[in-house]
Amino acid sequence: MRVYHFVNAEFGLDDIRNRHIKVSTIGNLNDPFDLAGAQLGDRALRQAYEDMIRSFEDQVGILCFSRRRDNPLQWAHYADRHRGICLGFDIADKDLLRVQYVSRRPKSIIGDRHADTALRERAVLNALLTKFSHWRYEHEERAFISLSTTYKRDGLHFLRFPAGMDLREVLVGYKSSLSKAEVEQAVGDLSNVAIRKVRPAFASFRIVYQQKKELWG
Repeated sequence: MRVYHFVNAEFGLDDIRNRHIKVSTIGNLNDPFDLAGAQLGDRALRQAYEDMIRSFEDQVGILCFSRRRDNPLQWAHYADRHRGICLGFDIADKDLLRVQYVSRRPKSIIGDRHADTALRERAVLNALLTKFSHWRYEHEERAFISLSTTYKRDGLHFLRFPAGMDLREVLVGYKSSLSKAEVEQAVGDLSNVAIRKVRPAFASFRIVYQQKKELWG
């Protein structure tokens, strides 16, 4: 599957040059309902969720991708208001988990001692993949990464591009001042990577490829 990661220009070029991607940690997710999208009115259930999150936060990180590259909200929110870049990766479907979007918080059986192991594991997975419906525009796919496979720099976790996560596109925002030469230099000897400028579409609310190559040097 082709999935996309939006980032500002400075960090995006750094990712390409170093062949790595930043891994989000549980404590740094930007949605306060992430991993806690179920109903938590019961004190014991809240405690069960807190225990679950604590058990994950030092061990598991998250890579967040989108199935869409053409949504202007994504570019505005995550690619520095269209001044950043979008990295397109080919990743096997089996290595990605699709986020589900809901308008009402579902009930959870994570704290139910009578639930069998399979049900509890499914409940944990649902918690990791459930978000409020207003986030639907992200069309998010997630990959969960053991933090033991990452390395730290400036207090952040990074994962070297692993086998099976192949960079295939570098899309440069329409307001970006990056030159094509700068991107090509960062890409270096990586093969089969398309480098493109994007622009707002003329007849729809989408971000599309700039077809006139002479407009970007």
